[in-house]
Amino acid sequence: MDIGRKRLVAYKFPVVCLEPIQQLMQLMDPGSLEGFREDYGLILSFVTVLSKDQHDALFTLLQFYDPPLRCFTFPDYILVPTLEEIASFLRVPIRSQLLFYSSEFLPDLSMVASATYLEESVWKANMCQKGEVSGFHLSFLLGEAKKKLEDGNQRGFNAVLALCVYGIVLFPNVAKFVDMDAIRLFVLRNPVVQFSPTQIRSVR
Repeated sequence: MDIGRKRLVAYKFPVVCLEPIQQLMQLMDPGSLEGFREDYGLILSFVTVLSKDQHDALFTLLQFYDPPLRCFTFPDYILVPTLEEIASFLRVPIRSQLLFYSSEFLPDLSMVASATYLEESVWKANMCQKGEVSGFHLSFLLGEAKKKLEDGNQRGFNAVLALCVYGIVLFPNVAKFVDMDAIRLFVLRNPVVQFSPTQIRSVR
């Protein structure tokens, strides 16, 4: 089948602030890293800078991406990851929940505090606006993570680190800022379905 000459599509990869999160990761010993993986899967594998070869390979793959179909189209087949494959890659279970829509799930501060091991008063005192978006500055969360580690609270450190990954790497919206949508997704602990091609546009 002659599919004709395909025009190259230019993609601009966003610059994500990874260095502060990587510095937090360096504070973890092998035991605490394993504990993190048990609670949050392999999400730390996303906190990495692509090499030139990886960047080029990703650019090449994206040339076959079809936005309307939300899958990769090749002459003889289409390619789309399944939820089970994503869950296996992340080592995160698929929970029996409805799909996430930002306007339909509003966790109260007690839920957020429980998930992040931070007091409600801390959240209330540090929540702010960046443009029209509510959330927390990355610098605040990094500071709280270090405090947890200094206090010997490894699970609290892991929780805040995981929240940083959710807001800055997995579901970014504003640079160096973790918005409420990312926090809601973190509280739900069901990120896998948000990576499905049919759902990605519904998160924001």
